[in-house]
Amino acid sequence: MGKTGLSLLQKAIVALLVVQLPVLITFLVTYTSLKEHLLSLVLKDISIIRDVMDNQIKFVVKDIERHTQEIAHEPTITELLRKATKDRSVVERLSQYVADHWKGVYIVAPDGRIIAPAAEGVTDIAVPLNKVDALKNGTTIITRRTEEGKPLLYAMAPIRAGEEEQPTGFVVKRLYIDELGIIPITTAISQYESIKIYLVDRAGNLIASTVELKGGLKGAPPVEECIRYGRSYEGRYRSASGREIFATSSCIIPPVWAFVVEVDMADVWRPINMIKKAVVLTAMVVGLIMVVLFVMFSRTVMRNLRRLVTFADNISRGNYDVTLPVETSDEIGQLTERFNMMAREIKQRTQEITESRRTLSTLLSNLPGMAYRALSDRERTLEFISNGSIELTGYTPQEFLSGKVRYGTDIIHPDDREQVYREINDAIEGLRPYKLSYRIITRDGTERWVWEQGRMVGSRDDVAILEGFIADMTEQKRAELELKKLSSAIEESINIVFITDTEGRIEYVNPTFERVTGYTKQEVIGKTPRILSSGETSPYKYRELWLTIKSGKTWRGIFKNRKKNGEYYWANGLV
Repeated sequence: MGKTGLSLLQKAIVALLVVQLPVLITFLVTYTSLKEHLLSLVLKDISIIRDVMDNQIKFVVKDIERHTQEIAHEPTITELLRKATKDRSVVERLSQYVADHWKGVYIVAPDGRIIAPAAEGVTDIAVPLNKVDALKNGTTIITRRTEEGKPLLYAMAPIRAGEEEQPTGFVVKRLYIDELGIIPITTAISQYESIKIYLVDRAGNLIASTVELKGGLKGAPPVEECIRYGRSYEGRYRSASGREIFATSSCIIPPVWAFVVEVDMADVWRPINMIKKAVVLTAMVVGLIMVVLFVMFSRTVMRNLRRLVTFADNISRGNYDVTLPVETSDEIGQLTERFNMMAREIKQRTQEITESRRTLSTLLSNLPGMAYRALSDRERTLEFISNGSIELTGYTPQEFLSGKVRYGTDIIHPDDREQVYREINDAIEGLRPYKLSYRIITRDGTERWVWEQGRMVGSRDDVAILEGFIADMTEQKRAELELKKLSSAIEESINIVFITDTEGRIEYVNPTFERVTGYTKQEVIGKTPRILSSGETSPYKYRELWLTIKSGKTWRGIFKNRKKNGEYYWANGLV
Protein backbone atom coordinates (compact mmCIF):
# COMPACT_ATOMS: atom_id res chain seq x y z
CA MET A 1 0.00 0.00 0.00
CA GLY A 2 1.45 3.41 -1.01
CA LYS A 3 2.30 6.03 1.56
CA THR A 4 0.82 9.53 1.53
CA GLY A 5 2.96 12.62 1.82
CA LEU A 6 0.84 14.20 4.56
CA SER A 7 1.96 14.25 8.16
CA LEU A 8 -0.35 13.28 11.00
CA LEU A 9 -0.77 16.94 11.90
CA GLN A 10 -1.71 17.80 8.33
CA LYS A 11 -4.16 14.92 8.27
CA ALA A 12 -5.58 16.16 11.55
CA ILE A 13 -6.11 19.61 10.05
CA VAL A 14 -7.79 18.09 7.01
CA ALA A 15 -9.93 15.99 9.35
CA LEU A 16 -10.84 19.14 11.28
CA LEU A 17 -11.99 20.82 8.08
CA VAL A 18 -13.98 17.74 7.15
CA VAL A 19 -15.52 17.68 10.63
CA GLN A 20 -16.50 21.33 10.29
CA LEU A 21 -18.22 20.62 6.97
CA PRO A 22 -21.14 18.80 8.66
CA VAL A 23 -21.30 21.70 11.12
CA LEU A 24 -21.70 24.08 8.19
CA ILE A 25 -24.28 21.82 6.57
CA THR A 26 -26.08 21.51 9.91
CA PHE A 27 -26.08 25.29 10.22
CA LEU A 28 -27.56 25.69 6.75
CA VAL A 29 -30.15 22.99 7.37
CA THR A 30 -30.98 24.48 10.77
CA TYR A 31 -31.19 27.96 9.29
CA THR A 32 -33.54 26.71 6.59
CA SER A 33 -35.64 24.80 9.10
CA LEU A 34 -35.77 27.87 11.34
CA LYS A 35 -37.05 29.90 8.40
CA GLU A 36 -39.71 27.29 7.74
CA HIS A 37 -40.54 27.16 11.45
CA LEU A 38 -40.76 30.94 11.58
CA LEU A 39 -43.06 30.92 8.56
CA SER A 40 -45.23 28.33 10.28
CA LEU A 41 -45.37 30.51 13.40
CA VAL A 42 -46.27 33.56 11.33
CA LEU A 43 -48.91 31.54 9.52
CA LYS A 44 -50.23 30.32 12.86
CA ASP A 45 -50.38 33.88 14.23
CA ILE A 46 -52.12 35.43 11.25
CA SER A 47 -54.35 32.36 10.89
CA ILE A 48 -55.52 32.86 14.47
CA ILE A 49 -56.33 36.48 13.64
CA ARG A 50 -58.04 35.34 10.42
CA ASP A 51 -60.10 32.69 12.20
CA VAL A 52 -61.13 35.03 15.02
CA MET A 53 -62.14 37.80 12.63
CA ASP A 54 -63.70 35.29 10.22
CA ASN A 55 -65.87 33.91 13.01
CA GLN A 56 -66.78 37.44 14.08
CA ILE A 57 -67.81 38.43 10.56
CA LYS A 58 -69.77 35.21 10.04
CA PHE A 59 -71.48 35.78 13.39
CA VAL A 60 -72.46 39.30 12.37
CA VAL A 61 -73.73 38.10 8.96
CA LYS A 62 -75.68 35.23 10.56
CA ASP A 63 -77.13 37.63 13.11
CA ILE A 64 -78.23 39.98 10.32
CA GLU A 65 -79.75 37.04 8.41
CA ARG A 66 -81.54 35.85 11.52
CA HIS A 67 -82.87 39.33 12.30
CA THR A 68 -84.05 39.80 8.69
CA GLN A 69 -85.83 36.43 8.78
CA GLU A 70 -87.51 37.35 12.06
CA ILE A 71 -88.82 40.57 10.53
CA ALA A 72 -90.03 38.68 7.42
CA HIS A 73 -91.95 36.27 9.66
CA GLU A 74 -93.38 39.03 11.90
CA PRO A 75 -97.18 38.40 11.88
CA THR A 76 -97.97 42.12 11.85
CA ILE A 77 -95.74 42.69 8.81
CA THR A 78 -97.28 39.75 6.98
CA GLU A 79 -100.84 40.83 7.72
CA LEU A 80 -100.34 44.54 6.92
CA LEU A 81 -98.54 43.72 3.65
CA ARG A 82 -101.38 41.39 2.61
CA LYS A 83 -103.96 44.13 3.28
CA ALA A 84 -101.81 46.82 1.64
CA THR A 85 -102.09 45.10 -1.72
CA LYS A 86 -105.86 45.66 -1.56
CA ASP A 87 -106.13 48.82 0.54
CA ARG A 88 -103.61 51.60 -0.06
CA SER A 89 -104.55 53.23 3.24
CA VAL A 90 -102.88 50.38 5.09
CA VAL A 91 -99.49 51.34 3.60
CA GLU A 92 -99.16 54.25 6.02
CA ARG A 93 -99.78 51.93 8.97
CA LEU A 94 -97.18 49.50 7.61
CA SER A 95 -94.67 52.34 7.13
CA GLN A 96 -95.26 53.64 10.63
CA TYR A 97 -94.92 50.15 12.13
CA VAL A 98 -91.61 49.51 10.36
CA ALA A 99 -90.21 52.96 11.20
CA ASP A 100 -91.14 52.58 14.87
CA HIS A 101 -89.45 49.19 15.28
CA TRP A 102 -86.42 49.07 12.99
CA LYS A 103 -83.85 51.33 11.43
CA GLY A 104 -82.72 50.78 7.86
CA VAL A 105 -85.45 48.19 7.18
CA TYR A 106 -87.66 48.44 4.10
CA ILE A 107 -90.65 46.51 2.80
CA VAL A 108 -90.30 46.07 -0.96
CA ALA A 109 -92.82 44.84 -3.50
CA PRO A 110 -91.91 41.92 -5.78
CA ASP A 111 -91.28 44.42 -8.60
CA GLY A 112 -88.62 46.22 -6.53
CA ARG A 113 -90.78 49.18 -5.51
CA ILE A 114 -90.33 50.37 -1.90
CA ILE A 115 -93.65 50.05 -0.11
CA ALA A 116 -92.73 51.13 3.40
CA PRO A 117 -91.48 53.20 4.99
CA ALA A 118 -91.11 56.19 2.73
CA ALA A 119 -87.43 56.28 1.72
CA GLU A 120 -86.52 59.57 0.17
CA GLY A 121 -83.20 59.39 -1.58
CA VAL A 122 -82.97 55.61 -1.28
CA THR A 123 -82.94 54.41 -4.87
CA ASP A 124 -80.48 51.53 -4.72
CA ILE A 125 -82.71 48.83 -3.27
CA ALA A 126 -84.65 47.79 -6.36
CA VAL A 127 -81.49 47.24 -8.36
CA PRO A 128 -80.03 44.43 -6.22
CA LEU A 129 -83.48 43.00 -5.59
CA ASN A 130 -84.19 42.45 -9.28
CA LYS A 131 -80.86 40.62 -9.70
CA VAL A 132 -81.23 38.10 -6.89
CA ASP A 133 -82.64 34.88 -8.37
CA ALA A 134 -82.16 32.86 -5.20
CA LEU A 135 -84.06 35.31 -3.03
CA LYS A 136 -87.34 33.38 -3.27
CA ASN A 137 -85.75 30.42 -1.46
CA GLY A 138 -84.47 32.20 1.63
CA THR A 139 -82.40 35.06 3.04
CA THR A 140 -79.86 36.56 0.66
CA ILE A 141 -76.87 38.73 1.56
CA ILE A 142 -75.29 40.96 -1.12
CA THR A 143 -73.10 44.07 -1.14
CA ARG A 144 -73.32 47.29 -3.14
CA ARG A 145 -71.88 50.77 -2.94
CA THR A 146 -73.50 54.17 -2.66
CA GLU A 147 -72.88 56.86 -5.23
CA GLU A 148 -70.23 58.21 -2.88
CA GLY A 149 -68.51 54.79 -2.88
CA LYS A 150 -69.45 53.72 0.65
CA PRO A 151 -69.96 49.91 0.88
CA LEU A 152 -73.49 48.75 1.69
CA LEU A 153 -74.78 45.39 2.88
CA TYR A 154 -78.24 44.18 1.97
CA ALA A 155 -79.96 41.37 3.82
CA MET A 156 -83.13 40.36 2.01
CA ALA A 157 -85.77 37.80 2.96
CA PRO A 158 -89.11 36.94 1.28
CA ILE A 159 -92.43 37.63 2.99
CA ARG A 160 -95.05 34.94 2.39
CA ALA A 161 -98.69 34.94 3.34
CA GLY A 162 -99.54 31.45 4.57
CA GLU A 163 -98.45 28.59 2.32
CA GLU A 164 -98.22 30.65 -0.86
CA GLU A 165 -95.20 29.81 -2.96
CA GLN A 166 -94.78 33.31 -4.43
CA PRO A 167 -93.70 35.97 -1.92
CA THR A 168 -95.97 38.98 -1.43
CA GLY A 169 -92.96 41.17 -0.79
CA PHE A 170 -89.49 41.33 0.66
CA VAL A 171 -87.81 42.61 3.79
CA VAL A 172 -84.64 44.50 2.90
CA LYS A 173 -82.24 45.45 5.66
CA ARG A 174 -79.82 48.14 4.45
CA LEU A 175 -76.60 48.64 6.45
CA TYR A 176 -73.36 50.57 6.05
CA ILE A 177 -70.61 47.97 6.44
CA ASP A 178 -68.14 50.34 8.11
CA GLU A 179 -70.71 50.89 10.88
CA LEU A 180 -70.78 47.17 11.76
CA GLY A 181 -67.30 47.23 13.34
CA ILE A 182 -66.31 43.89 11.81
CA ILE A 183 -62.73 45.02 11.00
CA PRO A 184 -60.51 46.33 13.85
CA ILE A 185 -59.33 49.93 13.48
CA THR A 186 -55.90 49.07 14.92
CA THR A 187 -53.21 46.45 14.19
CA ALA A 188 -52.11 46.27 17.83
CA ILE A 189 -53.58 42.77 17.93
CA SER A 190 -50.38 41.43 16.30
CA GLN A 191 -46.63 41.61 16.94
CA TYR A 192 -45.98 42.42 13.27
CA GLU A 193 -45.87 46.11 12.40
CA SER A 194 -46.74 45.52 8.74
CA ILE A 195 -49.87 43.44 9.33
CA LYS A 196 -52.87 44.45 7.24
CA ILE A 197 -56.45 43.19 7.28
CA TYR A 198 -58.86 43.45 4.35
CA LEU A 199 -62.46 42.49 3.65
CA VAL A 200 -62.94 42.28 -0.13
CA ASP A 201 -66.08 41.76 -2.22
CA ARG A 202 -66.33 39.48 -5.26
CA ALA A 203 -65.19 42.27 -7.57
CA GLY A 204 -61.96 42.71 -5.62
CA ASN A 205 -63.07 46.03 -4.10
CA LEU A 206 -62.34 46.81 -0.48
CA ILE A 207 -65.32 46.59 1.81
CA ALA A 208 -63.37 47.32 4.97
CA SER A 209 -59.68 47.40 5.91
CA THR A 210 -57.19 48.57 8.51
CA VAL A 211 -55.35 50.74 5.94
CA GLU A 212 -56.18 52.67 2.79
CA LEU A 213 -55.35 50.74 -0.40
CA LYS A 214 -55.77 52.25 -3.83
CA GLY A 215 -57.04 49.93 -6.51
CA GLY A 216 -58.25 47.25 -4.11
CA LEU A 217 -56.95 43.67 -4.20
CA LYS A 218 -58.38 42.57 -7.53
CA GLY A 219 -56.22 39.80 -9.00
CA ALA A 220 -54.32 39.10 -5.76
CA PRO A 221 -53.98 35.32 -5.13
CA PRO A 222 -55.65 35.37 -1.67
CA VAL A 223 -58.72 37.02 -3.20
CA GLU A 224 -58.75 35.04 -6.46
CA GLU A 225 -58.58 31.69 -4.64
CA CYS A 226 -61.63 32.60 -2.60
CA ILE A 227 -63.75 34.48 -5.15
CA ARG A 228 -62.96 32.32 -8.18
CA TYR A 229 -62.50 28.86 -6.64
CA GLY A 230 -64.20 29.13 -3.25
CA ARG A 231 -61.18 27.97 -1.23
CA SER A 232 -58.91 29.59 1.34
CA TYR A 233 -55.29 30.64 0.66
CA GLU A 234 -52.05 30.35 2.61
CA GLY A 235 -48.71 31.36 1.13
CA ARG A 236 -46.48 34.06 -0.35
CA TYR A 237 -47.06 36.29 -3.37
CA ARG A 238 -45.66 39.51 -4.82
CA SER A 239 -47.91 42.56 -4.71
CA ALA A 240 -48.43 45.05 -7.54
CA SER A 241 -45.87 47.33 -5.87
CA GLY A 242 -43.26 44.56 -5.93
CA ARG A 243 -43.32 43.77 -2.20
CA GLU A 244 -43.19 40.11 -1.12
CA ILE A 245 -46.26 39.37 0.97
CA PHE A 246 -47.11 36.46 3.27
CA ALA A 247 -50.90 36.13 3.40
CA THR A 248 -53.81 33.95 4.39
CA SER A 249 -57.45 34.28 3.43
CA SER A 250 -60.83 32.71 4.12
CA CYS A 251 -64.11 32.78 2.24
CA ILE A 252 -67.33 34.10 3.71
CA ILE A 253 -70.34 32.72 1.84
CA PRO A 254 -72.89 34.23 1.83
CA PRO A 255 -72.10 36.86 0.73
CA VAL A 256 -69.13 36.10 -1.50
CA TRP A 257 -66.41 37.92 0.47
CA ALA A 258 -62.72 37.27 0.94
CA PHE A 259 -61.18 38.02 4.33
CA VAL A 260 -57.42 38.60 3.95
CA VAL A 261 -54.67 38.96 6.58
CA GLU A 262 -51.17 39.73 5.27
CA VAL A 263 -47.68 40.62 6.52
CA ASP A 264 -44.63 41.95 4.65
CA MET A 265 -41.93 39.27 4.32
CA ALA A 266 -39.31 41.85 5.32
CA ASP A 267 -41.09 42.09 8.66
CA VAL A 268 -41.17 38.28 8.92
CA TRP A 269 -37.46 37.79 8.20
CA ARG A 270 -36.23 40.50 10.59
CA PRO A 271 -35.79 38.19 13.66
CA ILE A 272 -34.09 35.39 11.75
CA ASN A 273 -31.68 37.79 10.01
CA MET A 274 -30.54 38.96 13.42
CA ILE A 275 -30.09 35.32 14.48
CA LYS A 276 -28.12 34.58 11.30
CA LYS A 277 -25.61 37.35 11.99
CA ALA A 278 -25.11 36.18 15.57
CA VAL A 279 -24.74 32.52 14.53
CA VAL A 280 -22.21 33.30 11.80
CA LEU A 281 -20.08 35.34 14.18
CA THR A 282 -20.28 32.64 16.84
CA ALA A 283 -19.37 29.94 14.32
CA MET A 284 -16.27 31.85 13.25
CA VAL A 285 -15.06 32.29 16.82
CA VAL A 286 -15.77 28.67 17.75
CA GLY A 287 -14.07 27.42 14.58
CA LEU A 288 -10.92 29.38 15.37
CA ILE A 289 -10.83 28.05 18.92
CA MET A 290 -11.33 24.50 17.64
CA VAL A 291 -8.37 24.83 15.26
CA VAL A 292 -6.06 26.07 18.01
CA LEU A 293 -7.10 23.36 20.47
CA PHE A 294 -6.92 20.65 17.83
CA VAL A 295 -3.34 21.56 16.92
CA MET A 296 -2.34 21.64 20.60
CA PHE A 297 -3.64 18.18 21.40
CA SER A 298 -3.26 16.41 18.06
CA ARG A 299 0.22 14.99 18.67
CA THR A 300 -0.64 13.43 22.05
CA VAL A 301 -3.93 12.10 20.78
CA MET A 302 -2.37 10.64 17.64
CA ARG A 303 0.30 8.82 19.63
CA ASN A 304 -2.28 7.19 21.88
CA LEU A 305 -4.45 6.36 18.88
CA ARG A 306 -1.55 4.54 17.22
CA ARG A 307 -1.18 2.39 20.33
CA LEU A 308 -4.89 1.63 20.29
CA VAL A 309 -4.70 0.66 16.61
CA THR A 310 -1.85 -1.74 17.36
CA PHE A 311 -3.85 -3.20 20.24
CA ALA A 312 -6.93 -3.60 18.02
CA ASP A 313 -4.82 -5.43 15.42
CA ASN A 314 -3.74 -7.92 18.09
CA ILE A 315 -7.37 -8.47 19.10
CA SER A 316 -8.41 -9.03 15.48
CA ARG A 317 -5.72 -11.73 15.15
CA GLY A 318 -7.08 -13.54 18.21
CA ASN A 319 -4.39 -12.42 20.65
CA TYR A 320 -6.49 -11.58 23.71
CA ASP A 321 -3.62 -11.63 26.23
CA VAL A 322 -2.24 -8.18 25.31
CA THR A 323 -2.73 -5.31 27.76
CA LEU A 324 -2.25 -1.58 27.22
CA PRO A 325 -0.77 0.53 30.03
CA VAL A 326 -3.19 3.20 31.29
CA GLU A 327 -1.12 6.40 31.65
CA THR A 328 -3.83 9.07 31.95
CA SER A 329 -7.27 9.46 33.49
CA ASP A 330 -8.75 11.44 30.62
CA GLU A 331 -10.94 10.09 27.84
CA ILE A 332 -7.98 8.40 26.11
CA GLY A 333 -7.06 6.70 29.37
CA GLN A 334 -10.67 5.60 29.88
CA LEU A 335 -10.78 4.32 26.30
CA THR A 336 -7.57 2.36 26.91
CA GLU A 337 -9.07 0.78 30.02
CA ARG A 338 -12.23 -0.10 28.05
CA PHE A 339 -10.07 -1.78 25.41
CA ASN A 340 -8.37 -3.86 28.11
CA MET A 341 -11.77 -4.81 29.54
CA MET A 342 -13.00 -5.64 26.05
CA ALA A 343 -10.05 -7.96 25.47
CA ARG A 344 -10.74 -9.79 28.73
CA GLU A 345 -14.47 -10.06 28.00
CA ILE A 346 -13.87 -11.27 24.44
CA LYS A 347 -11.50 -13.92 25.76
CA GLN A 348 -14.05 -15.03 28.37
CA ARG A 349 -16.93 -15.00 25.86
CA THR A 350 -14.86 -16.99 23.37
CA GLN A 351 -14.16 -19.62 26.00
CA GLU A 352 -17.85 -19.71 26.97
CA ILE A 353 -18.94 -20.04 23.34
CA THR A 354 -16.44 -22.84 22.78
CA GLU A 355 -17.69 -24.66 25.86
CA SER A 356 -21.32 -24.04 24.88
CA ARG A 357 -20.73 -25.45 21.42
CA ARG A 358 -19.02 -28.50 22.90
CA THR A 359 -21.91 -29.04 25.33
CA LEU A 360 -24.49 -28.60 22.57
CA SER A 361 -22.62 -31.00 20.33
CA THR A 362 -22.47 -33.58 23.14
CA LEU A 363 -26.19 -33.21 23.92
CA LEU A 364 -27.21 -33.48 20.27
CA SER A 365 -25.00 -36.52 19.71
CA ASN A 366 -26.66 -38.27 22.67
CA LEU A 367 -30.22 -37.58 21.51
CA PRO A 368 -32.04 -40.59 20.00
CA GLY A 369 -32.75 -38.70 16.81
CA MET A 370 -31.54 -35.66 14.90
CA ALA A 371 -32.01 -31.90 15.31
CA TYR A 372 -32.09 -29.71 12.22
CA ARG A 373 -32.40 -26.24 10.74
CA ALA A 374 -33.80 -26.24 7.21
CA LEU A 375 -35.67 -24.29 4.56
CA SER A 376 -39.32 -25.06 3.87
CA ASP A 377 -38.77 -25.90 0.18
CA ARG A 378 -39.67 -29.31 -1.19
CA GLU A 379 -36.03 -30.47 -0.94
CA ARG A 380 -35.93 -29.41 2.75
CA THR A 381 -32.51 -27.82 2.17
CA LEU A 382 -30.62 -28.30 5.45
CA GLU A 383 -28.45 -25.59 7.01
CA PHE A 384 -27.68 -27.59 10.15
CA ILE A 385 -28.15 -31.21 11.16
CA SER A 386 -26.88 -33.14 14.17
CA ASN A 387 -24.83 -36.35 14.12
CA GLY A 388 -28.00 -38.28 14.93
CA SER A 389 -28.64 -38.34 11.18
CA ILE A 390 -26.15 -41.21 10.86
CA GLU A 391 -28.07 -43.57 13.15
CA LEU A 392 -31.48 -42.45 11.89
CA THR A 393 -30.87 -42.33 8.10
CA GLY A 394 -27.41 -43.80 7.55
CA TYR A 395 -26.20 -40.54 6.00
CA THR A 396 -23.65 -38.15 7.56
CA PRO A 397 -24.41 -34.48 8.25
CA GLN A 398 -21.84 -33.51 5.59
CA GLU A 399 -23.77 -35.42 2.93
CA PHE A 400 -26.94 -33.48 3.78
CA LEU A 401 -25.26 -30.06 4.11
CA SER A 402 -23.35 -30.44 0.83
CA GLY A 403 -26.58 -31.13 -1.04
CA LYS A 404 -25.51 -34.62 -2.04
CA VAL A 405 -28.56 -35.99 -0.22
CA ARG A 406 -31.86 -34.06 -0.03
CA TYR A 407 -34.01 -34.93 2.95
CA GLY A 408 -37.28 -33.88 1.32
CA THR A 409 -36.84 -35.76 -1.96
CA ASP A 410 -34.35 -38.55 -1.12
CA ILE A 411 -35.21 -39.59 2.45
CA ILE A 412 -38.96 -39.07 2.96
CA HIS A 413 -41.00 -41.96 1.57
CA PRO A 414 -42.40 -41.08 -1.89
CA ASP A 415 -45.97 -41.83 -0.76
CA ASP A 416 -45.65 -39.43 2.21
CA ARG A 417 -43.77 -36.48 0.65
CA GLU A 418 -46.77 -34.46 -0.50
CA GLN A 419 -48.60 -34.93 2.82
CA VAL A 420 -45.52 -33.86 4.82
CA TYR A 421 -44.96 -30.79 2.62
CA ARG A 422 -48.64 -29.79 2.87
CA GLU A 423 -48.92 -30.20 6.67
CA ILE A 424 -45.74 -28.20 7.31
CA ASN A 425 -46.86 -25.38 5.01
CA ASP A 426 -50.30 -25.31 6.66
CA ALA A 427 -48.56 -24.87 10.03
CA ILE A 428 -46.37 -22.09 8.60
CA GLU A 429 -49.40 -20.22 7.25
CA GLY A 430 -51.18 -20.66 10.58
CA LEU A 431 -48.08 -19.50 12.52
CA ARG A 432 -48.19 -22.61 14.70
CA PRO A 433 -45.80 -25.49 15.49
CA TYR A 434 -46.16 -28.74 13.57
CA LYS A 435 -46.12 -32.37 14.73
CA LEU A 436 -46.38 -35.24 12.28
CA SER A 437 -45.30 -38.82 11.65
CA TYR A 438 -44.32 -40.36 8.33
CA ARG A 439 -42.02 -42.93 6.74
CA ILE A 440 -38.43 -42.53 5.55
CA ILE A 441 -36.08 -44.66 3.44
CA THR A 442 -32.64 -45.16 5.02
CA ARG A 443 -29.35 -45.59 3.22
CA ASP A 444 -29.67 -49.39 3.17
CA GLY A 445 -33.23 -49.20 1.83
CA THR A 446 -34.93 -49.91 5.18
CA GLU A 447 -38.30 -48.30 5.75
CA ARG A 448 -38.68 -46.52 9.11
CA TRP A 449 -41.39 -44.55 10.82
CA VAL A 450 -40.28 -41.18 12.28
CA TRP A 451 -41.92 -38.51 14.41
CA GLU A 452 -41.11 -34.86 13.66
CA GLN A 453 -41.77 -31.69 15.64
CA GLY A 454 -40.74 -28.15 14.67
CA ARG A 455 -41.79 -24.60 13.88
CA MET A 456 -40.94 -21.62 11.68
CA VAL A 457 -38.28 -19.36 13.24
CA GLY A 458 -37.80 -16.86 10.41
CA SER A 459 -37.67 -16.43 6.66
CA ARG A 460 -35.20 -15.67 3.87
CA ASP A 461 -36.17 -14.59 0.34
CA ASP A 462 -39.83 -15.47 1.08
CA VAL A 463 -38.84 -19.02 2.13
CA ALA A 464 -39.56 -20.05 5.74
CA ILE A 465 -36.72 -21.26 7.98
CA LEU A 466 -37.61 -24.29 10.12
CA GLU A 467 -36.05 -25.69 13.27
CA GLY A 468 -37.07 -28.99 14.78
CA PHE A 469 -36.30 -32.55 15.82
CA ILE A 470 -36.88 -35.94 14.16
CA ALA A 471 -36.95 -39.20 16.14
CA ASP A 472 -37.30 -42.88 15.22
CA MET A 473 -40.74 -44.26 16.14
CA THR A 474 -40.59 -47.53 14.22
CA GLU A 475 -40.88 -49.71 17.36
CA GLN A 476 -43.69 -47.54 18.69
CA LYS A 477 -45.50 -47.88 15.37
CA ARG A 478 -45.08 -51.66 15.50
CA ALA A 479 -46.42 -51.73 19.06
CA GLU A 480 -49.41 -49.67 17.94
CA LEU A 481 -50.09 -52.16 15.15
CA GLU A 482 -49.83 -55.11 17.58
CA LEU A 483 -52.14 -53.33 20.00
CA LYS A 484 -54.57 -52.68 17.20
CA LYS A 485 -54.49 -56.37 16.25
CA LEU A 486 -55.07 -57.40 19.88
CA SER A 487 -57.95 -54.94 20.19
CA SER A 488 -59.48 -56.31 17.00
CA ALA A 489 -59.11 -59.88 18.27
CA ILE A 490 -60.87 -59.03 21.55
CA GLU A 491 -63.67 -57.28 19.70
CA GLU A 492 -64.22 -60.28 17.45
CA SER A 493 -63.72 -62.94 20.16
CA ILE A 494 -66.56 -65.41 20.85
CA ASN A 495 -65.65 -65.31 24.56
CA ILE A 496 -66.96 -62.82 27.07
CA VAL A 497 -64.22 -60.25 27.75
CA PHE A 498 -64.34 -57.34 30.13
CA ILE A 499 -61.65 -55.17 31.75
CA THR A 500 -61.76 -53.52 35.18
CA ASP A 501 -59.55 -51.09 37.07
CA THR A 502 -57.76 -51.99 40.31
CA GLU A 503 -60.93 -51.20 42.25
CA GLY A 504 -62.95 -53.69 40.23
CA ARG A 505 -64.95 -51.13 38.23
CA ILE A 506 -65.64 -52.17 34.66
CA GLU A 507 -63.86 -50.06 32.01
CA TYR A 508 -64.46 -52.15 28.85
CA VAL A 509 -66.70 -54.97 27.58
CA ASN A 510 -66.61 -56.65 24.17
CA PRO A 511 -69.65 -57.25 21.92
CA THR A 512 -69.92 -60.92 23.07
CA PHE A 513 -70.41 -59.66 26.66
CA GLU A 514 -73.32 -57.50 25.53
CA ARG A 515 -74.85 -60.28 23.44
CA VAL A 516 -74.65 -62.98 26.16
CA THR A 517 -75.49 -60.92 29.28
CA GLY A 518 -78.03 -58.60 27.69
CA TYR A 519 -76.32 -55.57 29.25
CA THR A 520 -75.13 -52.72 26.99
CA LYS A 521 -71.71 -51.19 27.35
CA GLN A 522 -73.23 -47.94 28.67
CA GLU A 523 -75.09 -49.85 31.41
CA VAL A 524 -72.05 -51.60 32.89
CA ILE A 525 -69.19 -49.11 32.48
CA GLY A 526 -68.21 -47.89 35.96
CA LYS A 527 -69.98 -50.76 37.74
CA THR A 528 -68.50 -53.93 39.26
CA PRO A 529 -68.97 -57.55 38.04
CA ARG A 530 -71.42 -58.05 40.96
CA ILE A 531 -74.21 -57.09 38.54
CA LEU A 532 -73.66 -60.56 36.99
CA SER A 533 -73.69 -62.39 40.34
CA SER A 534 -76.29 -65.13 40.63
CA GLY A 535 -76.06 -65.05 44.42
CA GLU A 536 -75.10 -68.73 44.47
CA THR A 537 -71.30 -68.33 44.40
CA SER A 538 -69.75 -68.57 47.87
CA PRO A 539 -67.87 -65.60 49.36
CA TYR A 540 -64.88 -67.89 49.81
CA LYS A 541 -64.59 -68.30 46.06
CA TYR A 542 -64.58 -64.49 45.52
CA ARG A 543 -61.98 -64.10 48.27
CA GLU A 544 -59.80 -66.74 46.63
CA LEU A 545 -60.12 -64.89 43.28
CA TRP A 546 -59.01 -61.49 44.66
CA LEU A 547 -56.12 -62.92 46.66
CA THR A 548 -54.86 -64.72 43.56
CA ILE A 549 -54.94 -61.77 41.16
CA LYS A 550 -53.54 -59.33 43.76
CA SER A 551 -50.54 -61.64 44.16
CA GLY A 552 -49.91 -61.29 40.40
CA LYS A 553 -51.12 -64.77 39.47
CA THR A 554 -53.86 -65.90 37.10
CA TRP A 555 -57.12 -67.30 38.50
CA ARG A 556 -59.22 -69.88 36.69
CA GLY A 557 -62.67 -71.04 37.72
CA ILE A 558 -66.32 -71.58 36.86
CA PHE A 559 -69.08 -69.10 37.76
CA LYS A 560 -72.81 -69.33 37.68
CA ASN A 561 -73.89 -65.86 36.55
CA ARG A 562 -77.18 -64.17 35.79
CA LYS A 563 -78.15 -62.25 32.67
CA LYS A 564 -80.02 -58.95 32.60
CA ASN A 565 -83.29 -60.80 31.97
CA GLY A 566 -82.73 -63.05 35.01
CA GLU A 567 -81.62 -66.16 33.16
CA TYR A 568 -78.64 -68.06 34.53
CA TYR A 569 -75.61 -69.15 32.59
CA TRP A 570 -72.35 -70.91 33.40
CA ALA A 571 -69.06 -69.22 32.56
CA ASN A 572 -65.53 -70.58 32.65
CA GLY A 573 -63.57 -67.57 33.94
CA LEU A 574 -59.93 -66.59 33.45
CA VAL A 575 -58.82 -63.57 35.50
